[in-house]
Amino acid sequence: MTALVSPAATVPVVRRPRAGIVVLAAFAAVPAMLALWTAVRAPRGHVLLDYWHVLAKITDDQGHLLLGQVFTYHLDQPFVIPSLLFYADAAWFGGDNRVLTVLTVVLVAGIGVCLYSMLPRSLSPQRKAALAAGMSWLLFSSHLAEIWLQGTNGISWIPAVFFSVLAAAQAHRGRLWTAAAAALLASLSFGAGLPAFFVVAAIFLLRHENRAKTVAMAAAGTIVLAGWLLTKPSGAQSLATTALDPDGRLSAAAAALGSVWSGDQAVIAVLAGALTTPTATPGKPPHTPEPDPSPSTRYSAAASTASTTPSLHPSDRETGTFVGFPAQLGNASGIPAIAV
Repeated sequence: MTALVSPAATVPVVRRPRAGIVVLAAFAAVPAMLALWTAVRAPRGHVLLDYWHVLAKITDDQGHLLLGQVFTYHLDQPFVIPSLLFYADAAWFGGDNRVLTVLTVVLVAGIGVCLYSMLPRSLSPQRKAALAAGMSWLLFSSHLAEIWLQGTNGISWIPAVFFSVLAAAQAHRGRLWTAAAAALLASLSFGAGLPAFFVVAAIFLLRHENRAKTVAMAAAGTIVLAGWLLTKPSGAQSLATTALDPDGRLSAAAAALGSVWSGDQAVIAVLAGALTTPTATPGKPPHTPEPDPSPSTRYSAAASTASTTPSLHPSDRETGTFVGFPAQLGNASGIPAIAV
């Protein structure tokens, strides 16, 4: 006699997510939510000079986009994608810093998603959740809070990192065209994205993909790198520098102080600043302390100061030099001081 199988036995058992995975997922969401909350509450005004420098370079006197200037270098590196994002923020949102800070958080989250997608399938769900939590806390570390407090910092280089990781994730799946498109966008974003084609080529090589794919991506990377080396300007493209340069920094500080006495002669500004420095901080009487302005007041003042930075003269657009350099340097040096 054949035994009858109960219909309930043939119904697949639906397992509920384990409590550990849910806890790890919530743990991973904590730093992302904190970063987003910080980005939303960031000041509205842009207080970094790079934002205004790029806008002055890529727009004419009527505020129209100069597409040719978008493909020029900033800080000796490609800056196409950030330049377009800066222009979109200024044209569509009135130069709202919070738009770029929130976009930065979204792109960092996208980096985490791309990294998670490359985890081996052999890993258990618990290990994947634990790794996702670790990546989230590393990516949204409070050490990087400046990139979602000032969107100029974040949008300057986070798109390059995002598109590079996206290219790697697409190459991880053997997708040639999407990986190549992401690598191209990375190389147009910032110097951090220039090796993206080589990363894709290396992944194709490790995956034993068609040799033509690997050679094509390596050749594209060589063309991008060689093109950058041959076309990048030899001089500095911004007031920013990573060098120690103590004499240069002292000269800049003296020029900022002396720009009151000379708006077009840097040497006179530096000399006047050096003579003014000993008397610039005479000290305040203890009975007349100045009230500490609220953070909103400080940021509003910083945005107002930044908005008064003069644009580039048409004759200086190609070289990226400022008109009245010492006077503008005085304005620029006051921006971070007011923000602090």
